[in-house]
Amino acid sequence: THSLTHSLTHSPHKQAECLAPSMEAAAAGGHAEAVNEIILALAPSASMAASRWSLAFSNACSGGQSGHLHVVRALVEAGVEVESRRDGHAARPLCLAANRGHSDMVTLLLQLGAHPGYDADGDRALHWNKQSVPLLAAAAEGHCEVLELLLAAGADPAEGPPATAFALGFETPLHQAAEHGHAEAVALLLRDPRVQQTVEWHDQQGFPALVRCARQGQRFGTDVVRALVVDGQANVRAELPCTLDITEIIRKRIYKIPTQRVCLQYPLPFPTSFCLR
Repeated sequence: THSLTHSLTHSPHKQAECLAPSMEAAAAGGHAEAVNEIILALAPSASMAASRWSLAFSNACSGGQSGHLHVVRALVEAGVEVESRRDGHAARPLCLAANRGHSDMVTLLLQLGAHPGYDADGDRALHWNKQSVPLLAAAAEGHCEVLELLLAAGADPAEGPPATAFALGFETPLHQAAEHGHAEAVALLLRDPRVQQTVEWHDQQGFPALVRCARQGQRFGTDVVRALVVDGQANVRAELPCTLDITEIIRKRIYKIPTQRVCLQYPLPFPTSFCLR
């Protein structure tokens, strides 16, 4: 006991290391008083220990029903960076909050200086996914309020990774919302003029958003397909890097229409000019 007390007294790094599990558990549970007690116990070296609390910060951003706002404020005041994360492969705190639909937490993190878009630096440049792009994280779960907050804060839905990162294409918010069947999120995104230009953009496999939705089949219904074709003017005759064309995928997966039948026998929810033949 004496040895441990001595090491905690004279080694801030050792002290932070010993208290890190307690901090992470307190942050995950939203126990602001316990978090503050740990911060006080480390004073005046709390700012030095803050670099070891990235996991605790992430826990606070993603925990509970709406994130633990008081814990996040306490950790930031203690010196934790708002973009802090465990390593280059871990999710950004803002992405965690966006993916959980924690709109109040997203608002707080943006106020504290979190970057609303893709925050590339160093080895993160090729990490274009839901862990590094808040719009992708929110769109995948259909959190419309969070999408609106991010767009209002300056996030660009047509932003992309370095041109050399992916050969065929990359994920867009529209890809994510369409694939997971979030019709309201798709409609919200399509109201942004910047998203209109991404309707035909391809993902890493070479598929546009319309195909990402159609491949999921009937479990998502037709609302997303209708929004993409009617509101987004998606091209149902675009070439794909596979043997099936878009019309065949939509027929078989979404509407269960035999390929040999003409579409007029099986009306689709599109204007005549978009009718699949």
